[in-house]
Parts: sequence; C-alpha cells; structure tokens
Amino acid sequence: MHSLQSITPNADVHWGAWTLMGTGSAIVLSGIAFGLVALDKNLTADRIARTERGLDAQRKYDSMVVDSRQYATLADGALLSGTLALTSGIIWALYNDDGK
Repeated sequence: MHSLQSITPNADVHWGAWTLMGTGSAIVLSGIAFGLVALDKNLTADRIARTERGLDAQRKYDSMVVDSRQYATLADGALLSGTLALTSGIIWALYNDDGK
C-alpha cells in the first residue's frame, strides 16, 4: 500500500490538452456573452411590443427579434463547440498515454 507522499503523477499533461481546455473555456465564455446579448435583444423586443405603437415600432420590434435569434444561434454554437473542445482537452489530459 502506498502513502500519499509516494504517489507521483505519471506524466506531464500534453500541451495539446491544455490548448483544447483553454480554447474551449474561451469559446464557452463567448457563448455566454452571446446568450446575454440575445436575452437583452429579446427583452428590448418585448418592451417595444408592450409600450410602443406604429410602423416605426414594428420595424424596431422585427429588428430586435431577428437580432435576438441570430445571437441565440451564435450562443448555441459557441456553447456546443466550446464544451466539446473543453471536454476533449480534459479527456486527453486524464487519459494521456504518450505511447508508454
């Protein structure tokens, strides 16, 4: 039986794993930012729909709805790809064998 002091890590984490984890984290953070912008555009569209009338208000509302959907799509893609990259980096770091 080994004591905790005698246990040493098998190998250093490969630079590629660190790159995937860092890049994935950055992409996830950008996805969160895009999601917040989408939420803001959606709330603005909701405010316009509740408080303003007329053709100009309709145009602003339509523009905000389109913008909200576009930012939401960007957020979904960034969160998906960032999570995939981050998870791949973690798996690579945990199960790195380096051919040994």
